[in-house]
Amino acid sequence: MKNISLPKNIFFFFVVILSIAISLSSNSFLGIWMGLELNLSAFIPLFIIKESKKVETSLMIFFLIQSVTSLLMLFSVTILTILPFLKSLITKILFFSIFFKMGIFPFHFWVMKIFENLSWHNCFIFSTIQKVIPLSLFIVMKPKAVLILMCIFNSIGASLSGLNQFSVRKIMAFSSINHLTFMTISSILSKFILKIYFLMYFFTSFFTFMSLKEFNLNYIFQMFSNLKKQKMINMSFIVLMISLAGVPPFLGFFPKLLIIFKMITFKFLISGMIMIFSNITATFFYLRLSISLIFMNMNCLKSKKEKKLGNNFFIFLIILLPIFFFF
Repeated sequence: MKNISLPKNIFFFFVVILSIAISLSSNSFLGIWMGLELNLSAFIPLFIIKESKKVETSLMIFFLIQSVTSLLMLFSVTILTILPFLKSLITKILFFSIFFKMGIFPFHFWVMKIFENLSWHNCFIFSTIQKVIPLSLFIVMKPKAVLILMCIFNSIGASLSGLNQFSVRKIMAFSSINHLTFMTISSILSKFILKIYFLMYFFTSFFTFMSLKEFNLNYIFQMFSNLKKQKMINMSFIVLMISLAGVPPFLGFFPKLLIIFKMITFKFLISGMIMIFSNITATFFYLRLSISLIFMNMNCLKSKKEKKLGNNFFIFLIILLPIFFFF
C-alpha cells in the first residue's frame, strides 16, 4: 500500500464533494443512497496515508460498517415499498441503520477504532464532512420521536464516556459524538440553525485537529513533555477547546443557545434540560485539556522570562465572531 500523491488526493476529495452535492440535490432516496455510496468509495482512498496494519484494520472496519448499513438501508426501503403494512417496523430498522452509520451512541464502538489509528487530518474529515449526507436524510424523513430519544441517549452516553479518558484521540471522538447530538436535533428544528452549527463546528474542529497534529498529542500527559518545548503561551488551543465546549462568550456557545431556544419553542423542555446538563458534564474533558495546558504554560513562564507570541489571529477570530453573530 503506497502513499497517495497530491493530485489523486485532490481528485478523491473532489469526488467526495460531488457525492455530497448529488445527495443534497436529489429528490429520491435512491439518489441519496447513490451519493452515499460514492462518498464511501472516495473516502477509502483518502484514508490510505501510510502502510500500517493498524490503519488497514481501521479501514476494513470502516468499510464493513458502512457497507452493511448501506445495504440495510436499501433493503429497508425496498421492503417498505413491497410490504407497506410493515411500515412501522421497517422504518425503525432504517433509522437505526443510519444511526449505526453515523456512530451515534450506543453504536459508537467502531468510531473509537477509527480515531485511534487514523491521522488527525483524516479524523477531521471523518468528524465533519462525512456527517453531511446522513444529516440530510434526517431533514427529509423528520422522525421526531425517534431522533429526540436517540439524541438524549447519545448526549448522556458521550458526555459520561469521555470523563474517564486519557487518550486525546478518544476524547475528540466523544467530542464529535457529543456535537453530533446538537446537529441531529437541529435537523428537525431548523435548517438554518443546522447550517450555522455545522459551519461553527467545521472551522473550530479544523483548527483544533491541526493544532493536535502540530503538537503531536495522543495522550493528556504528553502535553507536559511536547508543549513544554514550545516555550510560549498557546492561547489559541485553549480558546479552541473552550469554544468546542460551548462556554460563553465563545463561538461554540451561540449555536447551542439557538438550539435550546428552538427546543423551548417546540416544547421539548425535558429533552432540552437533559441535553444542557449532559453538555455541562462534557465540558469537563474539554477543560481538563485546557487547564493542564494553562498550568504548564504558567510554570514555563516562571522558569523563563522569555515569551513568544503565537499565531493569535484565531483567538481574535473566535472571540470576535460571536459579537458579529449576535448583532
